[in-house]
Amino acid sequence: MIRLALATAAAVVLSACGNLCDRIESQNTSFETKHKACGTPPQDFNKTTCNESLSKCTAADQEKINKYLDCAEKIAACTQDKVLAFSESLGNCVTSSGISSVSAGCANAP
Repeated sequence: MIRLALATAAAVVLSACGNLCDRIESQNTSFETKHKACGTPPQDFNKTTCNESLSKCTAADQEKINKYLDCAEKIAACTQDKVLAFSESLGNCVTSSGISSVSAGCANAP
């Protein structure tokens, strides 16, 4: 569940960028550090690709991505005894932000 949610979020997040790219890059780094006890896999991030993809994402897409980032930043650090709670929190962020429903152009951007 954790890897699926992360993979989904990462795929969408990497598609939308512009002024979000710095935030995405920063959160990627802090997320891995904060949650490494639960085995969160490192996420590849290419800032150049991110910036080039911005034109394919609508303002609504970017708002969903920001909502996801806001939510994910608030998740408590993962510990081995809280893996399920972490997974549920991450899933709630995906659901509540609407990040899984960004436009096709944004979701399919390189």
